[in-house]
Amino acid sequence: MIFVGLLLGAIFVTPLVLFYVLVIRWCDRFEPEPWWLLACAFIWGAFFATLGGGITSEIGEAIASNVTGDSMTSTSMDAFGATVLAPICEEGFKGLGVAIIAGISALGLRELDGPLDGAIYGGIIGLGFTLTEDILYVAGQFAKDGFGGFVGLFIVRTVLLGLSHCTFTACTGIGFGIAAESRSWLVKIIAPIGGYIFAMTLHGIHNYLPTFY
Repeated sequence: MIFVGLLLGAIFVTPLVLFYVLVIRWCDRFEPEPWWLLACAFIWGAFFATLGGGITSEIGEAIASNVTGDSMTSTSMDAFGATVLAPICEEGFKGLGVAIIAGISALGLRELDGPLDGAIYGGIIGLGFTLTEDILYVAGQFAKDGFGGFVGLFIVRTVLLGLSHCTFTACTGIGFGIAAESRSWLVKIIAPIGGYIFAMTLHGIHNYLPTFY
């Protein structure tokens, strides 16, 4: 059952996410970033950020559960994981991908050199993350509620909210882009941190609303 869900998820989610990638690429059509580097950003989001964010979130929940005495499956722990740990960990690993690209660029690649470039790379990383996460979520929903539940969640997550993770991590990317074009070391430090904080905040609000309302 889960295999069928994963297959359906890949069939439904992948084309739409790739369409979003083309839209993001079109936004940078006058000075496009190289496809190979965009592919690396996408792969980082799809595999490393998803895996790293998921593992660290689970570790954080386990620690919080031991400290508070709440079960990891309790409503309060689920809410804490969704609204606090997930934004911190997931945006952290997605932001790490942007940081790596920015670092390589500063050493001589010269591809991430402004806010738009940062937003593009952050957005592509976010879309890679969306691909993996949405496939897993809709597959789980298919196993639980059948095709009707699958379609409903697909419409909500991938169609209506498909650019959410793209938007969150684009904020971090903008911070790195501002840092790249600034000559002030203070700005170079503060801008990426500010972008990451903004990304976490948006992510937290995004998760908070369906959790509590």
